[in-house]
Parts: sequence; structure tokens; C-alpha cells
Amino acid sequence: MLAYGLSPERVFGILALHSQQTHATLHTLAEPFVDAFTAEATLPRGVPLPGSTTCS
Repeated sequence: MLAYGLSPERVFGILALHSQQTHATLHTLAEPFVDAFTAEATLPRGVPLPGSTTCS
């Protein structure tokens, strides 16, 4: 949604409306977007993963 310049609040509103119209949970609708975003995200070298106690 960054490519479209939408705020997090606007995206939530769109997902909530679609959820109501399709009777799907927000989690189900949001999961593919979160998965795609996190798959593309990378941490700089030496930054530990959340919950990790060591640097990679």
C-alpha cells in the first residue's frame, strides 16, 4: 500500500470494509500483505532478529 500512498488507517479501513463485504476475517485478508512485505524486508548486517539474543 506504500506504492499507493495510503496511510495505515486508510488501509485498515479498506480491509475492514472488504472483510464486512466478504465475511472474511481481517486476519485472513491482511495475512498475504504482511507475508509479502516481510518476505521482502531485510535487516542490515549485524542487526539481531526480534527475539534473538545474538547478531547474525
